[in-house]
Order: sequence, then structure tokens, then C-alpha cells
Amino acid sequence: MFVETLGSTRIVFGESRLMVFLCFRESSSQGFPALLESSECHGFAGVSVKAYQRPHPSEGQWACQIAAWRDKLNVSPSFAPFDALQIEIKGIQVLSKRVKAILNMVVGEKMKDVKIKASKNVMPKLKHVIVDISQNPSRRNFTNEQGFAHTMCTSARLVHLGRKRVVTPREMMWLQGHNVKTTAIPEDIDHEDLRKLAGEGMALPCLGLALWCLCLVKGFCKTT
Repeated sequence: MFVETLGSTRIVFGESRLMVFLCFRESSSQGFPALLESSECHGFAGVSVKAYQRPHPSEGQWACQIAAWRDKLNVSPSFAPFDALQIEIKGIQVLSKRVKAILNMVVGEKMKDVKIKASKNVMPKLKHVIVDISQNPSRRNFTNEQGFAHTMCTSARLVHLGRKRVVTPREMMWLQGHNVKTTAIPEDIDHEDLRKLAGEGMALPCLGLALWCLCLVKGFCKTT
């Protein structure tokens, strides 16, 4: 495999296909014609060419990352399984184009091994999936196959696909390991402040467990 760069287009030559990735760069935004939104061509001795529409400058780097994610899944720009499920996420009035793109790719990842991709077969795969829609697509910030989610940060905004709603700031505290019964949260605290606290705080039991593991593995607890 080798790479050629032409204007704002990065062309990756593989063994069986010529893949075209369109990653916008401000320095080359003028004078380069946009390719078709989605096309399959066969003009190089049977080699398939898949073209992705160049992201608009206002869309930012996330659009390039989504295009690369689509290529990894080997799907077209029109691939939108989240939209097809018609899931309404409670707590978000309007899903932005970026958030929809992320959710579509996450659903695409979870349904890869589903043979009959009907709603009744796909939804069980999303039952315990949490997606952090604040992070760029390249982070792949969603529940993995082992059931683990990424660490939260102060900007974290979580969507629970199984429950079809956003995760509340209090629930984010519980996910971080804070005890539901003993953690005292002021009633008048702003939701945004609580969400940021959940992202930057660490429950003492979790911290203690991490230190104890280091002690056992590294031998820090050995006495002389």
C-alpha cells in the first residue's frame, strides 16, 4: 500500500481497490473540484474506486474522521443505520449532523455481525451501549465488546442507546464509582457543574483500589 496526495485528496492505493479519502485542508480549499457524493467506478482494469464527498469547511475535522470510519466498515456515505432505527434520544431536542454521524457509525459497528439487520435483531446489540458524543469520531468513545466504556472527561456528554436518552449528571457520578447512597450532592448544584465534576473527579474507593493494585503488582507495600 502507498499514498499519494493530490490537492485536498489523499489517495491510498491498496491491493484490490483504489480508496479516495477527502480530508479538507484550508490551504487547498480553492480550485479543487468536489467529487460526487457517492460513486462506484470500474475503470482501472476492474479496480473499484470509492469516492467520498469532501467535507465542507464548516464541518471540521470530524467529517474526515467519519469518512475514514466509513471506509473501515466498508460502507457508503448513505449508510445510516441509526437514522433507519428512528430512535428518539430523550434529553436532546435536535441532533446535530456531527452527532448523528457518530451515532450512525456506532450502530454500524455494533451490527457488523448481525446477519439479518432488522430492528428486532439490532436493538439487543445496543442494550448496554453508551456513547460519548462530545468526543471526536477518531476516539471511538463508546462501550466496547467487553462492556467497558471510556473514561469520562469534563466535556463528556453521554447517550445511552439502549435506554434511548442522555445519561444524567448524577448517573455519570454513579458510573465513576461514587456511592449512590453515601455520596452527598447539593440539591442546588447546577447540572453542568455536576457533569464537569463527574468528568474530572474520582471516587475514593476507585482510587484506593488502583493504589492497592499498584501495591500488589509493584511491591510498594513491602516492608523492610
